[in-house]
Amino acid sequence: MTLLDIFVQFGQFISTGTNSINWIDIIFRFVTLIVAVAIPLFVFYRKDKMDREKEDDKWEENNNNDLLYFECLLEDILVGMRLQIKYYKTYSNLVKENPVKFHRLTVVNIENLNRILNKFDHNRLFHSYIDGNEGDINVLIKQFMIIFKNLEFYNSHLAKRQNDLKQHHSFLSTDLEKFRELVDAKLREKVLLICQKLLNTNPDFVTDVGKVYLSYHNLPLEDKSHLARISVVEAVNDKLIEYTSIAMAEKDEILNICREATSIFNRVIIKSNAIATNFDESHDKLSVTYKTLLKIFEEL
Repeated sequence: MTLLDIFVQFGQFISTGTNSINWIDIIFRFVTLIVAVAIPLFVFYRKDKMDREKEDDKWEENNNNDLLYFECLLEDILVGMRLQIKYYKTYSNLVKENPVKFHRLTVVNIENLNRILNKFDHNRLFHSYIDGNEGDINVLIKQFMIIFKNLEFYNSHLAKRQNDLKQHHSFLSTDLEKFRELVDAKLREKVLLICQKLLNTNPDFVTDVGKVYLSYHNLPLEDKSHLARISVVEAVNDKLIEYTSIAMAEKDEILNICREATSIFNRVIIKSNAIATNFDESHDKLSVTYKTLLKIFEEL
């Protein structure tokens, strides 16, 4: 007799009372209950596992896409940075060559820099960077911090030099307008007045001083640069000093105008050269920043 036969016979015994027990029925109901509960649990587990796997795959895909996008933006920033460094040096050289002229500074598009610094989810980007690159995690964290530190440094220099440019154009407009007015209006008026008074008594003075100023006054408007103006101021000043015998109020007034005009001109030169120095500083420092970022980018 097998174990199954014993189990069946034991389960099917009948007593004479109302407490008869059918063990096979109980076991069947129990197994049915287990199956009824287990199958949905199994289906739920499988579905949950598949959903989590899909989420993991999606997370990984998003990380890869974020990292790829970040690398593309960083590459574009590096291209722009290299050009901006060059443009800063060009602007500095132009200012040094002619400190009293308005010069145009070429500025690269920094939208991608602004996008990385101000619009990205940095926490998400950090995990994408760590998960998407191979190597020691401490090295990767340090690289990530260096990238953002240098990008912020670059952004700060862009802001500073843009502010310098506005200041440069502002004081050029203000100071050079005063300078132009002194030379083209006040100096002209006083030179003509003194020449009229000395026309008969000192024709040599009239000839010398008059020639100096009239040579400038007769220039075409496009040739009346600030460099031409300072030349005539210096020439008139020297001519007046040569004629020591002339003692007139107009002479002193002209000398005062020449001194004021020269002072304004020299002040513009000093301030412009300071601006040029700032652009040189950005050129040198950002050159180092560019090399640092380029090295990290090439390792990505």
